[in-house]
Amino acid sequence: MSVGTKFTLEQRKTKNPWVESLAVIVAILASLGVCARLIMISGANVPDALNALYYGAFGSTDAILESLVQATPLMFTGLAVLIAFRAKIWNMGVEGQLWMAMVGATFANLYLSFVPQPLFSLVTILMAMAGGALWGVLAAYCRTRFNANIVIITIMLNYVVKYFVSFLLGGVWRE
Repeated sequence: MSVGTKFTLEQRKTKNPWVESLAVIVAILASLGVCARLIMISGANVPDALNALYYGAFGSTDAILESLVQATPLMFTGLAVLIAFRAKIWNMGVEGQLWMAMVGATFANLYLSFVPQPLFSLVTILMAMAGGALWGVLAAYCRTRFNANIVIITIMLNYVVKYFVSFLLGGVWRE
């Protein structure tokens, strides 16, 4: 693939594990450097803040479990993006699909509590999947019916779902 007139992007034929490991280490150090700079700008003590960050995420078994609980939806969202990109589909609306999955799971928890306990988790997961899938289908419909740009549609639908959730939390699901 040619970019401009001077550069060419080419996929690497082989991957050196040392180079990949070094890239991960450099990325972690760079992110810590940016974090430290932002902490300094805010006027806080950098070592204390980074220490609190580390112990808040990895300081105990409960902290590790809570980190995993918070990271799991993001990991599944990243997996969804990976699958879409492998299919050569630019899906920038995964955040909106995650929000709609949360709406589906919340709906199941609020209105389907009569389901027997052994099936309740399965029903909640299925409702979450249905919410995210329906939101993706909306973008696909706009793409196929109106030949709209999928990137623009999915990004704009992210804002629509946030307003929808705000409506639900401010009204119907306020309690």
